[in-house]
Amino acid sequence: SAPVASQSPPPSNQQRTSTMTSNVFKSGDLERKVDGTWTKEFAVLEILKLNFCSSAETQDKPSLSFVIALVESMNTLESGDKPFQFVLKSKKGDIELAAPSKEEREEWVSALRSLIPKAKVLLSKRALAKKAKAAAEREQLQKSTRDAVESLIAAGGRVVARSKFKIYADALCERYLELLAVIGGMEAKEASSVKRCVDAVSAVVDASNSTAAICANKALQSEIGVHAREIASDSANIVPLYVAATAGSADTPEAETKAAQTVLSESLAELKQSVTSSLEYLRKAAVLQEQLDEAKRAIEGMFEGESARQKPDGSVPIEKQVEEVENRARALHSHMQHISNTALLEPHKLGEQSQAMAAEMQKLLAEANNVAWSCGIDPTAVDPFANAEGMNEHKKQQLLSMLNAAKGFAAATANVIDVLKQVPDQETDENLRHRLGTATASAESTLDALVRSAQQVEPADKKAAGDEGGDATAPEGADGGADGDEGEVDAERALLDVLATLEKAASEMRASAEASAEAAGGG
Repeated sequence: SAPVASQSPPPSNQQRTSTMTSNVFKSGDLERKVDGTWTKEFAVLEILKLNFCSSAETQDKPSLSFVIALVESMNTLESGDKPFQFVLKSKKGDIELAAPSKEEREEWVSALRSLIPKAKVLLSKRALAKKAKAAAEREQLQKSTRDAVESLIAAGGRVVARSKFKIYADALCERYLELLAVIGGMEAKEASSVKRCVDAVSAVVDASNSTAAICANKALQSEIGVHAREIASDSANIVPLYVAATAGSADTPEAETKAAQTVLSESLAELKQSVTSSLEYLRKAAVLQEQLDEAKRAIEGMFEGESARQKPDGSVPIEKQVEEVENRARALHSHMQHISNTALLEPHKLGEQSQAMAAEMQKLLAEANNVAWSCGIDPTAVDPFANAEGMNEHKKQQLLSMLNAAKGFAAATANVIDVLKQVPDQETDENLRHRLGTATASAESTLDALVRSAQQVEPADKKAAGDEGGDATAPEGADGGADGDEGEVDAERALLDVLATLEKAASEMRASAEASAEAAGGG
């Protein structure tokens, strides 16, 4: 018969320990009491944790990791449920253990007593290093966020000089009305009509040049210039007709004089119609552009004036205020999407829609201000935290992120309105369609950043995540570990996400503003 292969005995605890990595100080079989029942497990003692596994083969997947730095005392029990029993006591709960022998228990107790002080020192060093790193990141975050918002505001204000279009358009309308009066005088054969016509046309050309230069809409800018040139050309052609029809001599045949008068009458009627059409077109354009300008001014003025200084009465908790910010944001998001989708189809409605959007924005930013006021800071002050004595840095960062995100969103939305000014008469321009989509996406990104930052704001009585490294779970829980500052780290991650959104929006707005300036002729 074939020889029977010899079988080696299973490795002892000492042999198992010798095969572990260098950061393991002891390992072996222990029994652990769980909900009144003793369970045999394989325990692994490391510099910071005591891990419990189902077997020696599953050491990389512990069912429980207990932070030994949390141990306050350790006792051996001579008359417990099990022989060779010992207990680890901590604020998070007690762990009752039993070794296979008295010698094994002594080895475990000795190893733990040696490691626990070292674990406490190491954990304290790690916690201090983590706090120092978090403080440095918060300082850098504050600077980067401030720079990003300043960039957003600068990008949003690139075309602010164009906000006086209606003033110039009204002046041009007055010149057109004066020209219509002159045309009426020419029809009545009034004296000096020719000189008055020349002066009126010259005034129309000058006013149209100024109005076109201040206009942000490329098509409207072109139309203003084209109308003025056509009217100037028609008026120039009328002057000799007027002279021929009114200055005929006695030798001029009557039929010829009547023919000249007929041509003059028809030409004056055409000129009057042309001026009237230009006047009507300009008035509508001026009203639309003014509505857009008013919407932009309303947005840019949201952080000033009495409305920004209105404090909530304090009866509404911050959680409800943040919920209202979210509700307003959802409504505003839908409004912006509607404008973006219909702008090229119904450009005549853009003014009213933009004003409605500005009104929704005022409500949203008012709710964000309410959150700031309720937390004890003044969102309208140069230094909002001047009177916020005792507020911790974590809370300040939450509120600063929200206020900066609100400013960034206002600037991004003002940029959308600047693009909307270019829509009338350019509905088929694919380039403009792309710029409008980019500007809207940037505004939506900053809106999302505002909502996320508002969601991070905690009530005044809520303490930030623990400042000790040992926020471990109860014995039966998963790893509570050495990361007690995890709540604060998560908040910092959220703030960094907000910053990334603002920086992306700033980049998109700069590209959009440059394209807008180029489309408007660089005015």
